[in-house]
Amino acid sequence: ITLDTNDQMLSFMFARQNGSELLTENQEPLFDQPEFIESAEYLTNYFTEGYAPIDLGLDVVQAFGAEEPNVPMFISGPWMINIINDQMPDIEEKWGTAVLPAKENNISFLGGSNLSIFESSEKKDEAAKFIAYMSKPETQTEWMEMTKSLPSTKATWAENETLKNDEKLRTFGEQMEAAEPMPMMITWEKVAQTYLQSFEKMYRGAATVEDEVKVFQEKAKSILK
Repeated sequence: ITLDTNDQMLSFMFARQNGSELLTENQEPLFDQPEFIESAEYLTNYFTEGYAPIDLGLDVVQAFGAEEPNVPMFISGPWMINIINDQMPDIEEKWGTAVLPAKENNISFLGGSNLSIFESSEKKDEAAKFIAYMSKPETQTEWMEMTKSLPSTKATWAENETLKNDEKLRTFGEQMEAAEPMPMMITWEKVAQTYLQSFEKMYRGAATVEDEVKVFQEKAKSILK
């Protein structure tokens, strides 16, 4: 399997699947708790045991679509469907998608683009009408056909025949039933980038998982103050 070591969401996603809450209600970090440490050890083992490559510079699509694929599996999002079909049309009928396996749960990361209204806007009513228009199932369907972006409203998923009948796309609708965004705070990105530095020390063997997670816990405390 290929696991993207630069994906700051991956480790937190695995931690949630192991029962970690990541933060308390007061936004204090819980990274030194058993649930997070255990998930970090689990993910690190993929690299230390040779199940996931490090620094091979692989193009995941080319490796996945090779006649003898050395990357038969990877974790990614719905955008990869079109990328693989465009770059590797010969394997279109030979691969599929699946929801994440579960431990305590199979929570995935939920993200994307957002429509919002600035507090300082002088045209709040017009902006609200635009957001309402963009949220209609028929608009979201047309937007999906134009951009290949999946819709965000449940009504569109329930009504659109392509989303209901396409096996690869339908998987992502199922997964979004168990998906959550990362903590909604300005400092979270800095926390996540800081973790990538600690994670690199773990999977390269420069530090033990338990020791490095404790270091990260203290750094996260300082960032979140």
